[in-house]
Order: sequence, then C-alpha cells, then structure tokens
Amino acid sequence: MPFAIRPTSPSPSADKTQYAQLGNRELVVECLREMTTEAWEEFVRRFQPLIAGVTARVARDFGDVVPGLVDDLTRTSISSFVPMASGC
Repeated sequence: MPFAIRPTSPSPSADKTQYAQLGNRELVVECLREMTTEAWEEFVRRFQPLIAGVTARVARDFGDVVPGLVDDLTRTSISSFVPMASGC
C-alpha cells in the first residue's frame, strides 16, 4: 500500500523533479529545512522500499510474519519521522 503525505502549502520553489535529482544527503537536508510535501514525497518514494525490506527482515527474525504486518510496521516507522504522514 503506498504511503500518503498530507498536503501542505507548496513551496514556491518546490519542484518534484528538483528533489528527484538530489543525492540522498541533500534530499534529507531539504526535507528538514523546507518541510515541503514534494520533498517528503520524494523521500518516501526513494526510501520506502529500503525501510520495508529492513522491516520484513527483522520481522522474519522474530517469527512468522502475518499478511499486512510489514506494511503496518513500515507505515508506523515512516510516520514516526515524516511530519506530514497521513494515517499516523
């Protein structure tokens, strides 16, 4: 299930392609500095697969993984540090 970001006022300079071209470190700096929906959407697009993969591996280490558990844990993890995450 895709992770949704609550809309905020877009930055006048916010451009999705601008954030897509940044390196990981620069993207994180922009997310923290600008706090725009576009920057956080790129962060989630880029890092959600990694976070989900790590979550799945750790969950499997603790036993059987029921359907939906990894999605729920991934969503909870992301919502803990993405300020505009919906479904928190």
